[in-house]
Amino acid sequence: MRVLFAGPADSPVLAHLRKVEAAVSQTQRRLHVGDPRVRRADFLVSHLYKHRVGPGVLGRFPGRAVNLHHALLPWNRGLDSILWSVVDGTPKGVTIHHMDTGIDTGDIIAQRELRFAGTETLKQAWARFEADLLELFRECWPAIREGNCPATPQPPGGSRHFGHERSRIVGRLVNGRDTTLADLAAGGRPQ
Repeated sequence: MRVLFAGPADSPVLAHLRKVEAAVSQTQRRLHVGDPRVRRADFLVSHLYKHRVGPGVLGRFPGRAVNLHHALLPWNRGLDSILWSVVDGTPKGVTIHHMDTGIDTGDIIAQRELRFAGTETLKQAWARFEADLLELFRECWPAIREGNCPATPQPPGGSRHFGHERSRIVGRLVNGRDTTLADLAAGGRPQ
C-alpha cells in the first residue's frame, strides 16, 4: 500500500506508518490533484495538517482518506481543539474520522474520551492527547487500511473554532504551555 501522509515530518503517526507500510510519502504543502504523490498514493492519512483538502484530492481517495483529530468530535472541530475543550468545558478526547469537504465533519471511525484532573499543564495534556491518538491509530490502522472499520455519522451539534479566535483566549495562557488546565478553564487566573 502506498500512503500519502499530510502533516509534519516529526509526527509520531508518520513514524508508525513508515514502520508498517512499504511506501509512505509525506508533505506539509497544500495538496492538489496534479501532485504526483496524490496520483500514486492508495491512501491519505492526515495528522496536524494545516490545509483544507479539496474535493478533487478527496475524490481520488474514496473511503481512503482519514484524519486524526485532537478532539472528541463533534466537539471542537477546527484549530486549537485542546485549548477550546478546556475553555468551553466540552468533552475531551481523540478521534479518527473519514475526511470530507467540511472541516472535521466526516464520519467517525474511532474515538477515545480523555479525562483530566485539572492539575496537568497544557504541555502535559498535549502529550497525552498525542499518545492516546497514536495508540488509537496503531490499534485501528490495520482495519482502516483494509476497509474493515465501520464508521458512523457525527451526531448533530458540537462546536467549531477558527484560528483567529485564539486571540480571545491567548491571555489565559498565563504561563504559556505550562499553564494548568484548571487555570486555563478559570480564565487564566491562578486559583
